[in-house]
Amino acid sequence: MHLRTERLELIAATAEVTEAALANPASPSEVGRLLGVVVPDGWPSDDLRDILPGYARDAAANPALLGWGPWLMVEASGASPTRVVVGDVGFHSRPDDAGTVEIGYGVLPGYRRRGYATEAARALVAWALDQPGVGRVVAECEADNAGSIRILEKLGMRRTGAEGNLLRWTLEGPDRLLDDPTG
Repeated sequence: MHLRTERLELIAATAEVTEAALANPASPSEVGRLLGVVVPDGWPSDDLRDILPGYARDAAANPALLGWGPWLMVEASGASPTRVVVGDVGFHSRPDDAGTVEIGYGVLPGYRRRGYATEAARALVAWALDQPGVGRVVAECEADNAGSIRILEKLGMRRTGAEGNLLRWTLEGPDRLLDDPTG
């Protein structure tokens, strides 16, 4: 599963790609071989590495989860013909019973401040809100993370609460649950 933006290709991580990322995180060359991309040192991030084992297990058992986990951000434009992983974006899980999904993202340090996280998150939010039954996207970020706050604001999300140092954000999309004629 792939999505294209102006400068990025977003590739949903399959169970096979996830297993390859877990097999040797210090040398992600197998992921690069599977996808035909260059995977720089530092990917996957510690945050992503923490969720990959559960996602790999769940995705292997249920291929319908594809798209509701991590997606790789691949720089697909520029002067170089080389496709390079610049970060990841994705959902914590499938939509819940209320039609809500939670998004997260991370960009490798050498590729930050180029708008990649905003571009990727915007595309994935639009994709999610186009899926049946999804009507809300939420996110959280640390209160002192000015970069993430700007990204979430650019996406049109509004701050809906805080817990400790974490800010909660919400974007209400088309209310697909009202498409049911029985109301």
